[in-house]
Amino acid sequence: LGEDGSASVACAELDLFAASGPAEEAREVLRRIAAQGLAWDQVEIVATDPVVYGGALHALGQRLGIPISFAVGLPVERTRTGRAAAAYFRWLQEGYPAVEIRRLLESGDLRPPGYDRSTMRLARALRRLRIGWGHGRYLPTVDRALEDLAGAPRARRKESDRDAAERVAREREELLALRSLLAPLIETTPDLDLSDPAARVAPGEIAEGLRRFLEFVPPADAPSATARERFLAITGRVGARLTRPMAPAASLAALRRHLRIRVPAPDREGAAPWVSSGGHLHVSDVEHGGLTGRRVTFVVGLDAERFPGPGLQDPLLLDAQRRVLDPVALPSSADRLAATRFALASTLARLRGRVTLSYSAWDPVQAREVAPSAVMLQAYRMASDSPGASFEDMSRALGDPASAVPRTAPLDEVDLWFAALSSGGILRDGSAAVREAFPSLARGTDALAALGGEEATARHGLVGRRSALEFRRNPDVVLSASGLEDLGTCGLRFFYKYVLRVRPPDDPELDPDRWLDPLRRGSLLHAVFERALREARERGLRAGDAAFEEHALLALEAEADRLRRDVPPPGEAVLAREMIGLREDVRSFVGMVEGEDDAWEALELRFGLGEEPPAELALKGGPVRLRGAIDRIDRRADGGLVVIDYKTGSTGRHERSKGLFHGGRRLQNVVYAAVAEQLLGGRVERMEYRFPTRLGQNEAIAYTRAEARRGLGLLARLLDMAAAGRFLPTPDGSDCAFCDFQAVCRHRSEGFSSHTPLADWAAERFGTLEEYGELRDVRGWEDLLLGELDIDE
Repeated sequence: LGEDGSASVACAELDLFAASGPAEEAREVLRRIAAQGLAWDQVEIVATDPVVYGGALHALGQRLGIPISFAVGLPVERTRTGRAAAAYFRWLQEGYPAVEIRRLLESGDLRPPGYDRSTMRLARALRRLRIGWGHGRYLPTVDRALEDLAGAPRARRKESDRDAAERVAREREELLALRSLLAPLIETTPDLDLSDPAARVAPGEIAEGLRRFLEFVPPADAPSATARERFLAITGRVGARLTRPMAPAASLAALRRHLRIRVPAPDREGAAPWVSSGGHLHVSDVEHGGLTGRRVTFVVGLDAERFPGPGLQDPLLLDAQRRVLDPVALPSSADRLAATRFALASTLARLRGRVTLSYSAWDPVQAREVAPSAVMLQAYRMASDSPGASFEDMSRALGDPASAVPRTAPLDEVDLWFAALSSGGILRDGSAAVREAFPSLARGTDALAALGGEEATARHGLVGRRSALEFRRNPDVVLSASGLEDLGTCGLRFFYKYVLRVRPPDDPELDPDRWLDPLRRGSLLHAVFERALREARERGLRAGDAAFEEHALLALEAEADRLRRDVPPPGEAVLAREMIGLREDVRSFVGMVEGEDDAWEALELRFGLGEEPPAELALKGGPVRLRGAIDRIDRRADGGLVVIDYKTGSTGRHERSKGLFHGGRRLQNVVYAAVAEQLLGGRVERMEYRFPTRLGQNEAIAYTRAEARRGLGLLARLLDMAAAGRFLPTPDGSDCAFCDFQAVCRHRSEGFSSHTPLADWAAERFGTLEEYGELRDVRGWEDLLLGELDIDE
């Protein structure tokens, strides 16, 4: 052994190579083993970083069916059991979100007892329940869903009685399977509140919950089965011994500390290091390498950053402090580097037979070159009998680093594909072969290319005339004001949402700083406004009375309590803060309606919803059927009607400076004014958007009868566009900012800028493409002669 940690290697052959990354280095090792015709149990791999290289070899071994044993074990996180246990801890720490259980079901890492069907079905059933989060919400929600399925099955639209019965039976089976999984988990898992400083729980209680949870985690392979056995043993001991209550965070940390294990080969017991197994490729670390006596050894990870490492001082206890306290028990950074060098030198001195040293010359994470360790240079000097060789000499001799392109016989289909693409060091274009082998992928690439083309195609939403799109002649189609506004904003959005009926997942999302999103907050306030006015009239209260404000606040409390069952708040502090703001909004509403409590004739006037028939609005080209709910309709002393729609946000999108109809994006004023006349038989003299909250500052934006009716022709023009099958994207990228289909259209926002490829495509062609004719009319409607006319037919 040299003073610098170098060693003489007594071997028949010494080889070296560089690779373009740790994964490629591990793959090259397996290629060389296969090329030399070696049995797996004739080879040992010594890794300077057993976590990185052990993970890479384990992944390759699983794909290729190569049995591997690990001297210091496999990180438990690499097994299904470890992944599931980590998810269990996240479930506890994040407030029991249902998304964690759903992901485990989707991946097959969790399965109810006796359930032999795909757990993806259970994941979808759990998603439909919209549990959100909270320890106490799971079982009541499942039980309510089971109660809803009791009795005779009710057929849905276009569903036969037989299909309805089969659907209900399938849903009941899924709910019962979910309950058989969730009930024991909820019963054994403690209800933790990590934000409560007074909360106490024993690590043993959490261990019992994890132990029960692991009973539903099926082992995927031998390492997972071994990890499961060891976890069950550890949680059993912790459950019996660690029974003193402490803060939840401390209990979780104590349990996780006991579960930081490494997984040995299935037939190995005791503590690490574990010996090699017959028939297995063996992976060891620097400290325990060279003990198997195998005829071939690979030493991987000999780059300068992994060996001997950067040699940084411990930030919590610097070298100077270590020397003062105890230089023997507390080694300095230099001492630790020396010990690492000595460990490798000892391993190299033990080796016999053929030895191959390698390093990763590229860091794929940081995309930069990595220098080799001095050990590589020393080995090159020995192998080449060139004592004065430099790193440059070694680099030239090793040639190009091993990469995804194999230099020997292919190891698997990945190697086979890259070998076929390689030609003289250059990768050829394999697109034609891929397209021929995968026709569906070819159609996808064609569609992507068409999206950037000069012509509008079906990929842009140009689907052509179809009878189903003649909404004014199809009695089965019932539209809404918001749907028409979507059509006026972006035809493609309307097509996805109302023609294809695509809906984004409506998963409750846990925001630790917010209870209600803007949509649910607005729905809550609308319910409070309607309830306050309706019950006030029933009780003889006037809006100017002091009792009316108290009554409105009580209505808020009742509606908020109801909503809490569907959307649990992330904490009492967040709930209290938001309730303060909601109360201020209700007081703002009370001030806005003072003196108007006797004016209203209808509240929440519904049409086309539930059992109410749709309204039918006569337009040029035929009538259109509509659904919706008008917040409030007042009758003036002269008999005229005033339609009022509450908005709980700011006035920005509804300012009159944007025009009467905002280029087709604002149509509720047109629809509600026309429908109110039809349903109540009066003349709507005015339609108002009211903003009865602190944010809206009790503003009102009004439209006269003549202004609202100018939009009837605009509605007809939009429906002409739909009938022609022209659902093209908006030319204005700002319309994409709050769209449910951003991912579909590849829209993304980065800080104050956004990337809107389809809107950019539309903006370049909006003024010239014939297919945008109707939308051009809609955008400039107020400038057209037609828009100045009072259209009644």
